[in-house]
Amino acid sequence: MTAIAALLFLTGLLTLVLLTPLDLRLRAERRDTFSVDVRATWLFGLVKKSFRSGGRTRERSSAGEGTSGTEDPEPETSGDRRPPGKRGKRRALLAALGTSGFPARLFRFAGDLIRSILPREVSVRLEGGLEDPAATGMACAAVAALSPGLRRLPHFRLEWHPDFDRRDLTGEGAAEFRLVPARIMWPCARFVCHPTTIRALRAASREKRR
Repeated sequence: MTAIAALLFLTGLLTLVLLTPLDLRLRAERRDTFSVDVRATWLFGLVKKSFRSGGRTRERSSAGEGTSGTEDPEPETSGDRRPPGKRGKRRALLAALGTSGFPARLFRFAGDLIRSILPREVSVRLEGGLEDPAATGMACAAVAALSPGLRRLPHFRLEWHPDFDRRDLTGEGAAEFRLVPARIMWPCARFVCHPTTIRALRAASREKRR
């Protein structure tokens, strides 16, 4: 009886864990600095985790102005400048993507994951312009062409206030998603256990060992 009770308890606990939604809140802001705030809530608020990254000043083309002296030129090297480890990872990635049927399987897996995510709200607000006023105009036209379709999405909102006198783009974005672990496990298991994925992993492993 004790073993049966323990088994039922573990089964109920596993079911609770898999069916309890995980709420994700993401917020990104780009002004003088770029910051990202991510908050996760699970098990009805019993588990909370937050992550914040910010304070990185945006790079500007005039960052080197005002400095005296001349910079030492970088030594010229022939061939690939990447470290051997990065070259091996790149070859492994290319080998995996070169496996017959794997790119299609990868795109299908990405689509299954997107369908498993329940968006609650996604909003983007932009201000300013691009480096070229003509590019700003073309981007505005593209956003205007997409607006009718975007308005049909109940959880998505996009706003852009263009300024042709500015050469930088600032703004903020926020998104709220609800993930159910049980809905994500099946696409992940189907992708990982598929023969095409296994062949791609073997090809990447062989290429990385070279």
